[in-house]
Amino acid sequence: MATERKSIIVAGRTAYAAIRDRLEESRWGSVVVIDVTTGDFEVDDNPAAARKRIMKRRPSAKLFETRVGQPEEYKLVSVRKDDNADD
Repeated sequence: MATERKSIIVAGRTAYAAIRDRLEESRWGSVVVIDVTTGDFEVDDNPAAARKRIMKRRPSAKLFETRVGQPEEYKLVSVRKDDNADD
């Protein structure tokens, strides 16, 4: 699981970098939740609402979550554990 978590973090940061400028102009302080497999994302002031919307569209999503515009040390990372995982 640790290796998967690291790969999701790396993929999430890469995906966020691609949309950062656009989001920081209009959604500073909101939370963005990104499905790292598809690049699909949701932005909301309520992290749970963003997760719920993306999981409705992509039930098997591997999620990376961060607050828009915050310095790197304040980034939040959320990895959804697959219900079918062995650990």
